[in-house]
Amino acid sequence: MKHRCAKLYTLTPSTPKNKDYGEPVPLDLTQFGRMCVGPLLRFSVVLLLVVATQSQQQIAWGRPQAGLQSHNLLNMGCKLSTGHPICCNLVSNSTSENLYLASRAHRSGSSRKSHDCKKIKIYYPSPYEQKQLETATKFGAIGDFEKRKSTLINHLISESSLNDSFHWTNRVRAHMQGADVDKRGSELDEYYLSKFVVTSSCRGQETTRTEWIEPLSMHARNPFSLFTCLKPSQYPSHLTLNHMRRQFPRYFSAADNKDNVEIINLDYVLLTRRNVSSSSGRHSSGSSFLFDAGTSTFESSLWWFTCAYLQQNIAFDRIFGWEYTLLEPGPFWAQVPAAVAPKYSFFNTKMSADPLNAQSPLRFIKQLATEEDFVAFKLDIDTPDVEIPSLLQILKDPALHSLVDEFFFEFHFRCELMMICGWGREISSQSHGLKMERAEVLTTFQALRRAGVRAHFWP
Repeated sequence: MKHRCAKLYTLTPSTPKNKDYGEPVPLDLTQFGRMCVGPLLRFSVVLLLVVATQSQQQIAWGRPQAGLQSHNLLNMGCKLSTGHPICCNLVSNSTSENLYLASRAHRSGSSRKSHDCKKIKIYYPSPYEQKQLETATKFGAIGDFEKRKSTLINHLISESSLNDSFHWTNRVRAHMQGADVDKRGSELDEYYLSKFVVTSSCRGQETTRTEWIEPLSMHARNPFSLFTCLKPSQYPSHLTLNHMRRQFPRYFSAADNKDNVEIINLDYVLLTRRNVSSSSGRHSSGSSFLFDAGTSTFESSLWWFTCAYLQQNIAFDRIFGWEYTLLEPGPFWAQVPAAVAPKYSFFNTKMSADPLNAQSPLRFIKQLATEEDFVAFKLDIDTPDVEIPSLLQILKDPALHSLVDEFFFEFHFRCELMMICGWGREISSQSHGLKMERAEVLTTFQALRRAGVRAHFWP
């Protein structure tokens, strides 16, 4: 092609007037277009198609994570454009119903007033939680793994353990749904639920309030969800589904009569609740932040965080998410409600445990949040060499104690059931100085709570 086209524009021998280049032969445009432009255009189109095809083949979009299960949330009769259930007050176009559309002044006050306040926050583990820690320590002394697993199963499926689990998960449900507390409920709260007693002194006035939280238990997740890890032969007669529905009707009827409580069920988590009638104390005039490391799509975890916290009178001003799996932008943002999208910053890259790294969630928290703000941080990236150092930073840094209000972490320890039910058997006995055993994990979460952080196991 190059040779034929070159002949269409040749030079004559040089003359005295143009000794350098000579005179050009007139160009035949019709012949040039037929012989040169057409083939060149066809070649260019083919080249672009090849490059585009290769580019598409190089992008391998990842699969989103499975969504969470929860039945403690109210007002879930609406759906996203994808059909996923969502709380109606998140997608409403009314500012009186959708706190994400309301102004910060309407939601939190027009100025910060808590600088003159001092706060003392003391954690009190419940009697039930203390017994759980004692039992975990006792079981941890059993050296043989299979014997320890058998002992754990027998304990978890015992009538007394099931009744305990039933009582405290129902108390969590009552508090999450804002139910009135009667005398019996108060007695159950004191025995099963742990609590923070918060004393605030503001401008000469002192107030004390109780913040309830779910107990730290041996299950390290919803106690009923571990039954999905058992083989049918391991179920005793009193654990048939029909029997459990008869014995625990309130729990299982509220679970929409599903065959089981899924392993990623969140009906054991008790979030903090903002008292909208109070204008003093921390968070009354600050911003609200959510940092979600390992977020996947909105339908994975963010729908629960946004709806569950709205139920507790907390709407996030900013949401930050990290996800290493490459997600296709179009379907990703199609799931995010219009009221949430302007507040959401998504980083489709891996997070870092290095506090100096630009993708460190803890660096974001320190740089953006103040003690007057509300901060929730979820960590679940299935990478212990990043997760454990991040956990230890929160545990050891007093500055983070005063910034992180609620912390959610899926702690992959040597759980005898979860190692055969999703986590895998390759879990080391230690990680960055922490023993990966049940009693040590419970003790670590207690230490976080004693430091003032509402630490929750994530499923």
